[in-house]
Amino acid sequence: MEQVNILGAGQTFGADSLTSDDCKRNATCVALSKRVVVATLTKTDYQRVYAEQERVKTEQKIAAINEFGLFKSVSKRKMKHYYRLFYDPKTLGCYEKLQN
Repeated sequence: MEQVNILGAGQTFGADSLTSDDCKRNATCVALSKRVVVATLTKTDYQRVYAEQERVKTEQKIAAINEFGLFKSVSKRKMKHYYRLFYDPKTLGCYEKLQN
């Protein structure tokens, strides 16, 4: 087995298989000491945690945008729509298509 990396506290590995439907597990971990705690996360749990983190980040960005007087009259629902349309990497291509 080839050593690729040595990870420290709080670091992760193997996320590729959690973020892609067509990627299989491709990481193996071997502990260098006996004092190692390892936590695992199912794909479903990872997606739930990731979605919640993205929701919180989106809410924080929308709140920051709403601080500008120009946007105070725009509803929270519309702001989420605009944010996703212009800033979300998943929908950014939609905006680019509109420009062409």
